[in-house]
Amino acid sequence: MYKSDIMINKCVKPHVFVPPQKMESTMETADKIGLLTGFGWMAGHSWFTTLMLCWLLTPVGMIVVARLLESRKLPLKKHEQYQSFFPGDVYLGFTVTGLLVLAQRLPDREAWYNSTLIHLIILGLTSIVAIGLSLMEISQEAYGGRAMYSPTKLYHNGVLYVGYGYIAVSTSVSVIGGFGWSNIQLYDMVMFVALLGMSGMWAKALYDDNTAPKKLNDERKANAHVSTWKPIWSKT
Repeated sequence: MYKSDIMINKCVKPHVFVPPQKMESTMETADKIGLLTGFGWMAGHSWFTTLMLCWLLTPVGMIVVARLLESRKLPLKKHEQYQSFFPGDVYLGFTVTGLLVLAQRLPDREAWYNSTLIHLIILGLTSIVAIGLSLMEISQEAYGGRAMYSPTKLYHNGVLYVGYGYIAVSTSVSVIGGFGWSNIQLYDMVMFVALLGMSGMWAKALYDDNTAPKKLNDERKANAHVSTWKPIWSKT
């Protein structure tokens, strides 16, 4: 073999295909969204786990609060309960779950939508809405006696309006503001359409509540939050 042949063999290497490596995320999902301290535990889970967490907050949370702190079984039948709560919150759970799962695909970067300031503003707005709605209900005497200050009502206006509301709104802002809509994939489109569908079903339940006959709404109101309540362990 000539010296030139040896040099060629050394320079020419066989082509070896190297599959593209999947880039691992360097940011937690909660950080991609920008969730404030105390709220991040809701993000970064599988679809099923996230849905269970959402349903644990509501409607399961309300059912448990009613049983333990008001010594009653929370009615869920259509003529006894607001449809926006049940099955409305079941639909809402699907919506928030979809948003949190989509947020896992947000880019690993600091942006305006995950800044602390933006999230403090969102939390402040959800708090203002919760306080405003509560004051309006008090001024209109929407719930008589101790019902306005019952555990289920405080849980509903405090934990759900403020906390759950903040998670839903802030995640929506992050998904809309940070998602690569120009490179959207089929999975993302299907998820987005599903979100719109579930949101529509919850909105329909809310509409039905607001347009229901007064007699039906009065019965639902009487069952949603009651004046006579006590903890399950109370003997008085």
